[in-house]
Amino acid sequence: MIENTLGEWSEFIKALYHPIRLKLVMVLWNDEHSSGDLHRVVGISKPEVSRHIGILLSAGIVRMRKHGQFHYYSLTDKYKQMSEYLGKFKLEE
Repeated sequence: MIENTLGEWSEFIKALYHPIRLKLVMVLWNDEHSSGDLHRVVGISKPEVSRHIGILLSAGIVRMRKHGQFHYYSLTDKYKQMSEYLGKFKLEE
């Protein structure tokens, strides 16, 4: 059981270990956005958005909703719960 949890945390942290993915997560924190929105707001090419979003999707951090020809992305509840859990840790001085 604990190995599964450690593996999940490892994938979660690994997926966030890139400045562009962190920026995407910050943009998605309060609202969903289309891939075109993310391309404009984050300032990277559409193929780069797709590549980084794919990693976040695989890690369970982001979910996708399709509406017509557009894809909309938002953060998963699981990601928000894990982030809140991590926020409870404090480093001792």
